[in-house]
Parts: sequence; structure tokens; C-alpha cells
Amino acid sequence: PPGSDEVDMSKVFEPEEFFRGQLERRVVGVLSTAEERQLSLDTQGQTYARAGFQMDVSGLKPESIHRFVVRTRCACLGLDTPDWRSSGNNDDKKHSLRWSDALNTMPLLTPKTPPPLLVPVPTTIPDGKLTRFRHTPCCLLDCGLFVKARKDDLDRDHPVVVDVRPYGGEDDEYTQVQVEDSVYVEIDGKPMRLVYNIKYLHCEFRARNSSMNEVSAASVPAFTVPPKLHQAASGPVAELALG
Repeated sequence: PPGSDEVDMSKVFEPEEFFRGQLERRVVGVLSTAEERQLSLDTQGQTYARAGFQMDVSGLKPESIHRFVVRTRCACLGLDTPDWRSSGNNDDKKHSLRWSDALNTMPLLTPKTPPPLLVPVPTTIPDGKLTRFRHTPCCLLDCGLFVKARKDDLDRDHPVVVDVRPYGGEDDEYTQVQVEDSVYVEIDGKPMRLVYNIKYLHCEFRARNSSMNEVSAASVPAFTVPPKLHQAASGPVAELALG
């Protein structure tokens, strides 16, 4: 009934429902007979040798449903061929080298995969340390990825950078922390990085390599240390002019 949490088990699950409407499509490649090879296929405990093709596809989003669409055509020298990069370029039904109808694979649910990099951990700034950077909102991050290969390496040459976003933000809200807004330090033998000039008072961090193909998960939300007040005891100065 409407408003109930019970699942209607009588409804038949139809995988095609996932592939209707607006979808994200990507052409992953083309193979020719020159790339045919012998493959071993396992079916119900039996192994069969078959001639076929093998392709590794990367970049699949985790926790998403995918399927592959396979089309074939004949090859002949001297004739114009349809553009294989466009699955919709197959309108000429009389073309001798037209693509075949689509052969769809079974739906594939990609598993949730943990990010490959360590997560930076916000930590407390020790008393009396790094005071010259505390005039702006800042945060001290602890992460083993910050370690330098050589002690004299420059910060701008380090392969791991830090991104920051407001608390609860999306991935596209991450912005890179510039080199001039962070400093490498070692405290109790641990490699750390102090990030300052942060424009958010409640934010999350992540580590990634500079080429952006490996990222960490978001850190726990952290409040940045508020700017240090100078002469806070004296308070604001006001002058009253009477006319």
C-alpha cells in the first residue's frame, strides 16, 4: 500500500529499466580480426577454448550499473566504412558494411572500492608551535603520504597535494591548496602539513597525487583554527565627536 515500507515481491525485476532515459555512454574501443586470440571460458565448472577478443576497460564508476554493447561488421578494402565511434551512425540499412544490431551484455554492478590513498587526519596544533601561521584560519594535517623522499626536496615538487572543500560539499567543490598556503613540518617524527589561509571555517580535506588519477577519501570534518587576535584585551578603539 502507499506509504508502506514493504516491498512488493510480486513485481518482476526488469534490468532494462536501468537503461532507459538519459544514460552516460562511452565508446571503449574497436577490435579487428588481427587481434583475435584463444580464450579459456569457464561455464558451469567446464573450461572451453574459444577464439575471441579480450579488452580491459578502466574508469568504471563504483557502485554503478553498467552493461556493454557489442556490434560487429564485415571488413573490406576499398569501401567506405561507418564511423565506429558513433553507435548512432548506422542509418543506412543497405550499406554492405553496416554495423549489426546491438548485442547487450548482462547488467554489471561495480562494487564499492576504497580510495587507494591514505586519508589526511586533522590534528591538534601543539602549544607554542607554528604561531606565525595562525593569523589566518588553518589546520594541521597528519598523513604518511606527506613524507619527503629527500629532506631538501621542495614542497612544489612533492607528488601529493591537498584539496579542501566546505563541510558536506560535493567532489566538484574541492579546490587545491596552493603551495604558498601550506608548509611541511615534522612533529614527533611524523610528516605533517599545516594548511592556512583556508576560506572555510568548517571543511574537509583529501590527499591526491598531482596527476589526479589517485585520490583519498574525505577526511573527517574539521573546524579550522580561527585567526589569532592581536591585542584582544584592549578591544576596539572608538572616538566620539560632539558637535
